[in-house]
Amino acid sequence: IFILEYDYLNIIGLMTGTSMDGIDISLVKTNGIGLKRLNENYFYDYSNHTKDFLLSLLNEDLKINLKRKKVLDEIITEEHYLALKHLGIIEKSDLVGFHGQTIYHNPDNKISIQLGNPRQLAQKLNKNVVFDFRSKDIKMGGQGAPLAPIYHQFIIESLNLELPSCILNIGGVTNLTFWDGQAL
Repeated sequence: IFILEYDYLNIIGLMTGTSMDGIDISLVKTNGIGLKRLNENYFYDYSNHTKDFLLSLLNEDLKINLKRKKVLDEIITEEHYLALKHLGIIEKSDLVGFHGQTIYHNPDNKISIQLGNPRQLAQKLNKNVVFDFRSKDIKMGGQGAPLAPIYHQFIIESLNLELPSCILNIGGVTNLTFWDGQAL
């Protein structure tokens, strides 16, 4: 897709956390610079089978997990597809941002492994899918969460918080964004 700087598109964002309990889904309007909430945010629970399977990975050697990666990719891809099909928002979107499920993250050693097959998801949805956010950010010297500071800046500005401000996102991996009105 060729996007002009001013074209706004409806984007579905898919995000999973280290809790491995399900998928956070948002529908937003953006041109890559500005962001507008469409007040459509959802949480989709993974099936009990998928939750149990993912949590069992925590007790296994990473090498074992990588041998089974293709099967794991298919399970996570199917869960994301089912979530979007269930919500009925696929037709409202121009494209999809797909994070996948992180099973290993070590930015100091420039490694981050996500489960899910974005090409397979694109075929199932018949939509363009943007993916591989973490790995590309790590390769560029980041910590593997390139969208967090952009969204945190949006929150600070939309709430008209006094600058400088910080957003602290506490999860399995904690993100801190400091925004003083200058370049991120």
